[in-house]
Amino acid sequence: MEKTYVQLNRVQAPEELSHQIVSRIRICEQKKEKTRVTIFACVAFVALVATIPAFENVGAEAARSGFTGYASLLFSDWGSIVGIWKVFGLSLAETAPIFATALCAAILFVFVWSLAQTVRYGKAVRLSLS
Repeated sequence: MEKTYVQLNRVQAPEELSHQIVSRIRICEQKKEKTRVTIFACVAFVALVATIPAFENVGAEAARSGFTGYASLLFSDWGSIVGIWKVFGLSLAETAPIFATALCAAILFVFVWSLAQTVRYGKAVRLSLS
């Protein structure tokens, strides 16, 4: 058994065949990188477009819940808030549009992450083409 293994190590593939195999592997890797760039760019674009309604939703929820009224009071009449800051803080926290804000933050995270991946794989594609 060991003699067969030693003989297999001595067998060399023809130079042209090994060159064709390596070039085919490189072509497949370049296609894979291009596909990744395309997918991440599409995800980044969709996430960017989705941020517009997400921000509008945060604004609508803040107005509906009364959060904007409490927040404007924070800037307009600071002196009256100092005495009741605990109650005011709880009211502000209670009316905050938490779910809409979390959804907006998640969409922004997806956008930034997919944009970073697009740049990362885009560099690899650009380097492999040159």
